Amino acid sequence: MRRVHPLSYQVALHDLKRLLKLHQRRDLCAGIELESALYELGFRHGEPIFNEPPRRGPKKPPPGAEPFHVDLSFVDPHDLLLQITRPPFSDAESGPKRQIALAHTDLELRLHALWREFLETSARNHVRLHPGMYPFLAPGFESRREMTFRQRGWGAPYQELNDQKSGWRKLRGKRRTLVFLLRVEHAWPGGPGYLCAFGMDGCTTYIWAYRLKRDLKHLLERPGFLVAELELGKMPDHTTDLRWSLDWKIEPILVRDLGLRAQA
Repeated sequence: MRRVHPLSYQVALHDLKRLLKLHQRRDLCAGIELESALYELGFRHGEPIFNEPPRRGPKKPPPGAEPFHVDLSFVDPHDLLLQITRPPFSDAESGPKRQIALAHTDLELRLHALWREFLETSARNHVRLHPGMYPFLAPGFESRREMTFRQRGWGAPYQELNDQKSGWRKLRGKRRTLVFLLRVEHAWPGGPGYLCAFGMDGCTTYIWAYRLKRDLKHLLERPGFLVAELELGKMPDHTTDLRWSLDWKIEPILVRDLGLRAQA
């Protein structure tokens, strides 16, 4: 039986004099939702994988040195790596207020190389699709080729949109944001499968994972790349569950089937 191995990043470290504790991981609640969905699809639990630099010493290899190594000797090619955090390969360049620290590992480099086939820019405040994805955008959503997102508050709604032709413009109407899903059978030649789902902040990542588990589980079964627009509804003042998000509109705006690629 195929195993699913949850891959996690460390939470942000605000006090550089302290060491993060082992359990301080990003997006754990969202990961629980998707792991349980994958178990229902026939997977079993594997091993947690921590994508992070050494706990002591430099957090980045010296110039010219090899990246930090992540041991994957226990992972089989038919297994699945599960990531519920945005790939942060553009955070340093775009300079958002809230950044995900790069781990500078060989695993991270491989996964970022995969993501660059779909996204040219991946930062908390700025996403730009790879031009190869433009033909897969649904009609009327050409302005989602490049987007900036608000950083204050929750939900990360659009700030401005750019269709790469007429320039930047603001989106009127209800607050909306994007969520992403990538599933491939092999993250690199001979490597394991990979599934990554994320929103533009922690709240939308959690809601996206919750909805994928509840009513969109079929999206997890076939290799593909999906971008969907999430309409941000009202969050209750007293939040004791997530059922209030079940009627939030989720509209796929880019769907690329990677089934043929997986069979090649």
